[in-house]
Amino acid sequence: MCKFHSGWWQFVAAGFPHRFPSPSDGKSLRKSATKTYTKPLPVIIMKKQISILTVVFLLGSLKVLGCSCGYFGGFIYSQQRADVVVYGTVIEYDSIGTYDAPENPYSMKFLIKEKLRGIESRDTITVWGDYGADCRPYISHFKPKTNWILALNKLNVKGNEEYEISICGEFYVPVNDRAVRGKIFGWEYEQKEGVFDYDSIKKFILRPFDYLLQRPKKEIRKTKGGLEYMSSCDVLPYNTLPYDVLNKIVNERIKIPAVFMSKGDSHLIHIRAIIECDGKFHFNGTYGLNKSRDLISIENQVARIIEKTGTWHSGFEANKSVSSELIIPILLKR
Repeated sequence: MCKFHSGWWQFVAAGFPHRFPSPSDGKSLRKSATKTYTKPLPVIIMKKQISILTVVFLLGSLKVLGCSCGYFGGFIYSQQRADVVVYGTVIEYDSIGTYDAPENPYSMKFLIKEKLRGIESRDTITVWGDYGADCRPYISHFKPKTNWILALNKLNVKGNEEYEISICGEFYVPVNDRAVRGKIFGWEYEQKEGVFDYDSIKKFILRPFDYLLQRPKKEIRKTKGGLEYMSSCDVLPYNTLPYDVLNKIVNERIKIPAVFMSKGDSHLIHIRAIIECDGKFHFNGTYGLNKSRDLISIENQVARIIEKTGTWHSGFEANKSVSSELIIPILLKR
């Protein structure tokens, strides 16, 4: 058995930002997202933890809309948490008027020139930005006729499937003459921007197994069943087969319902596995929220396939075998 050193530890699970009510319901947004304060508020400075504070004076009272979320890293890491990744052009602003600025755009029409990953068949989509407390960028940042690579999450607006963009990482990068500028690699917000050609970024997106969502920070955690493991370690757990081979085998063996891929040709999932000291594979869930039954079934299939494929070996910390988590990306293709 592996044993961890005793001591106090704390862990706050990193997840997706809290979503406020639908942009289609401004009244419920105002009602549920505001609180009244009578004392002065401290100044909040954004650093590694992204915080947004919008202050609005209404009828003599001070009301605050707030959003707070973690930073998911450079574009190559953040985009893996999105439902779709597309390249295209801003056509026009679609919805005008935010909580504190009636003249500001709130959504935009976006022309997809190339779908890089995900399930989407339309050429034109609607993308929603920040209303004041949504953990999204202001749409005014995206000028009409400018080109972008956007990593987007699906959003239900009055029964229509539209999209939202996040500020909790690098989820969008501008493209000029096929040159992409932004914070592409690294986990820290303070990282410098780099410039890469469009084709290189496209390859990065299609090879998520080259850039694992494995933060370098090491923490000791526990599953609900009491299994202790490390979030990361000096040498990560591994399989005798490389990740690209694992991806190929999964795509050959899995049975995907035809309707699931009817509007697209790829879908990225992340299997969270704990590889114990003896190499035993323990399925510890996946990323994402609001999943369909088909997707849950697919993720369970993938976990069973990779558990029985190749041979798993534990990770090492200070030259000792430890139980550690491994986040395994699988890009499903039609």
